[in-house]
Amino acid sequence: MSFDYDVFLGGSCGATTWRQELIPHLRRLGITFFNPQRDSWCEDMIKLEHDAKEKSRILLFVVDYRQRSLVTLIEIVYLAALRAPIIVVLPDERSFVAKPSEYYDRCKTVDFVRRVLHHHRVPTCVSVDEAVTLIEGILLKNKAVKESLKSLDWLAIWFRCCLTTAGSLFSLPLNLIFFFILHHVCSESFRMHFEYILRYRFPKIILLARVVKYAALLMCMFYNPIFFILLAFCSLLVAYVMVPVLKRLQDIALPAGNVQYAYHLYMNTTIPTNECLAYLYSRLKNLKVTFALADDFLPEQRLGAIASSLCVFYAVSCSTNSIYDLVKLGYAIGSGATVVANFSTDSIVHNTSRAVYNGGGGSGAAAAAEGTVATETESPLRSYCRAILYLKDMASSRDVSFFENDLNSAVDRILKCLQCCCQCSDMQYDCCSSYTSTKMIA
Repeated sequence: MSFDYDVFLGGSCGATTWRQELIPHLRRLGITFFNPQRDSWCEDMIKLEHDAKEKSRILLFVVDYRQRSLVTLIEIVYLAALRAPIIVVLPDERSFVAKPSEYYDRCKTVDFVRRVLHHHRVPTCVSVDEAVTLIEGILLKNKAVKESLKSLDWLAIWFRCCLTTAGSLFSLPLNLIFFFILHHVCSESFRMHFEYILRYRFPKIILLARVVKYAALLMCMFYNPIFFILLAFCSLLVAYVMVPVLKRLQDIALPAGNVQYAYHLYMNTTIPTNECLAYLYSRLKNLKVTFALADDFLPEQRLGAIASSLCVFYAVSCSTNSIYDLVKLGYAIGSGATVVANFSTDSIVHNTSRAVYNGGGGSGAAAAAEGTVATETESPLRSYCRAILYLKDMASSRDVSFFENDLNSAVDRILKCLQCCCQCSDMQYDCCSSYTSTKMIA
């Protein structure tokens, strides 16, 4: 597949300057890029950005803690669920600027995004410089050796990649031992928080560990070359054995056949729970449908619940301005489930004309219209309206139905989806008995 761009520069816009600082470096290396940030934003930009993403080799998304970045976070989890070639720069939650009423929701949202990235093994960087180093290494693999040697900048990148690859290869046995111990003793949630604490709170420990590792390898090479050669041989042997195994595990992790679902329906609602559930009960009483409520799961369990559900139903109330629920909806769309969503926008109809998107452009970025949280009181409204536009664009190529202020039609739609599932012979299985949290509508 041919690509028009090497890198798509997605992420926060508005008053951010990271693109202006990065673009000269990309031009010096001859790396082609698409910059979605514009002086004025319009709805047509969504289609332009969508096409640019499909034509880009790498999708870089940078989250700036000074912006709301709602659409950026939605796009990140959506692309992660699609297993797109995405690299994310995610800041420390403690650095976010937010109103006191929004701070908890933002931290909860970023924690969910971090779990999605960790679950899908998406490269997550602390800084833009770290992401650029990773991008350079990826693009170097697609460059011919002669072409790389013609440029001093690419020659330096090639030399740096050789050193890091050699260091990683020679320390492979020790890394594998640490990897197996960590994965057998610790839970996935603990591993994620452990990595987060090391990378964001104590980065000097990681740097010190790398310096010690490389110093030990150099000392071993000069003072005990026989042991060094033996270590190199063992590392090559381990790599020779592990590469086919890892490829096999990847094939197993991505089965092409039918998927067995634990639930027919996963429900997430910010509408008063009793009202919404009572209405659903009355409409679905004639169907035996297994379902799961988002509130029944811990944050680390919700990814698995969405992935193991055939249909996903969202009822989102604009009055909450909930970043968290919209981001989870973006992930559900990308996961491939049949999604039905209803947006309650009655409370903002009279303000729609104010939600004019001026300034900032850019993919999934909260542009200047989103602004810094402290400067524009209507920024949550604008973020919400823009998020719906991007979600609708994502839904255009997926099995997704969106409704606005029409809960009845949304329930009719999810009812038809569930009826089709229950009538399909492939869905007649009893896989829900092992889930104690499963509920039955009878």
